[in-house]
Formats: sequence, structure tokens, C-alpha cells
Amino acid sequence: MIDKSEHHHLFIQGDGEQDLSLGTHLAIGAHPDDLEIMAGPLIEECLQDDRKKFVGVVCTHGVSDSFISENSTQLISEKIKVRRSEQLKAAELAGYFAVIQLGHSSSDVKNPRFTILKEQLSELIKTIKPQKVYTHNPFDRHRTHRAVFRNVFESLRDSQFRPEEFLGCEVWRGLDWLDSEKKRALSINDTAFIEKLISCFSSQQDSQRDYALGLRSRLKANQTFNDAYKSLESDHILYALDLKHLLEKKTQVKLSHALAEFLDPLLGELIKDYDI
Repeated sequence: MIDKSEHHHLFIQGDGEQDLSLGTHLAIGAHPDDLEIMAGPLIEECLQDDRKKFVGVVCTHGVSDSFISENSTQLISEKIKVRRSEQLKAAELAGYFAVIQLGHSSSDVKNPRFTILKEQLSELIKTIKPQKVYTHNPFDRHRTHRAVFRNVFESLRDSQFRPEEFLGCEVWRGLDWLDSEKKRALSINDTAFIEKLISCFSSQQDSQRDYALGLRSRLKANQTFNDAYKSLESDHILYALDLKHLLEKKTQVKLSHALAEFLDPLLGELIKDYDI
């Protein structure tokens, strides 16, 4: 058995005794390296202004369910330690105010009956009261990413706290297919630095998969194909879905219904030219 408490880890910049409530900008990802892939604009914003303090939350220990089912406890623990240390390296390099690694398994996070993650996120949101919250977008292809989004959404909704921004970002599915008015185009100015952060996660790189190259290519493609008739000033663009409207519904509806309501007009727009 894996001792889950062993894999919960908190890093706070400096002497480690600073108050977590001093954080201002919060990004919540599923795995080590998701923060660096999806929250580059938020990381840059905090680096450029000392008053803004980036807090990252990583919900899982980053080891897949298949690896856990096929390997010994020792090997699993070693891999978890590697992934944790890689995340700490990126946090220190980018000067994160804090990074919190909750150390859950993907199977737990995906389980709707697993309420511990929501409780932890609710407590963090209550403590930090962040100005901005970035997380995965609800249409991400990765089930664990979608599960993290659900927990973040429910934590914010139930807390009654409303950040200035609540954005769902790209990782395992781009958002270029959404109309411009449905998404935000966020500039990343120093892609070389973001790539340097991603390079901290060497355990995830191999000859067939280069996350830094993949991200840089996506950001450039987003900028190039953003609009057929006008160009953006930034050379690299990350798309994000503005999710704040989901929190502003006066009556609680099922999240699936709210997302279907969001998609229906888009689907209608896509097919209207064929209704002849």
C-alpha cells in the first residue's frame, strides 16, 4: 500500500514560514508539469510584479494507475519522489510563492465519491481568496484533468467566493475550435523561460515526446491562426475558456447541463451553413 500522507507536500518560498493567505494568483492542475503547460501567462504576470504571488496546486502524485498496477510499492514510491522533486525544481526556478502537492492518485481524483480533494481545495480557496484562478478546461481530453476541473468548479461554487478571473486552459485539448468570443487569447512573452520550466520534468520527456516543443508549436499556431484578417501583437498565444459565467448562475444546475447550454449555440453556428 502507498501511504498517501507521505506524498502531500507544501513548499513556500523563502523561509517557508510565510502566510499562505498572502498568495494572490492560484493555478490548480492535475499532474506535475500541468501548471507550467497551462498557466504560463499567470506565472509571467507574477514574475513581473512583486505584489502578485503565484500559488500552484498539484492534485495528484503524477504516477499513472497503470504503472501502479504493474509495479512494486518501492518503484512506485521512487517515481512519485522523482515527480515531486521535478515540480519543486520548477517552482524554485520560477519563484512561485508556494506550490502544494496533494499527492492523490488519479483513480481517487476521478471518483465522484472521493470528496477529500474538494474539501482541500475549498479550504485553500477560503484561505487564499485568489484574484485569479486557472485550471483545466472542462473539454480537456484527459479524464483526470476534467475531474480536477469539476472539483475546482464545485469548490468555488459552494464557497460563494468569486475571483476576478476563472479560466480553463489548454493541455490535452486545444481550444482553437471555439469562436473568439467564447475564449480568451492570453499572451506568453518569454516562451524560452516557460520551456525551461517544462524541461525540469525530464522524467516525462523521451525521443517521441517533447512537451516544450509541443507547447511552443501550439502557442505559435494559436497566434498564426487566431484570425484570418488581423494579426495579434503577441507572437505566442495560449487560449483559455472564461468560466466565470458558470459560477454566476442564480440556481444550481448540473454541471453537465450548464456545459451543454454553453455548447449548443456553438454547435448551431457550426452547422447552420449546411442547413440548406
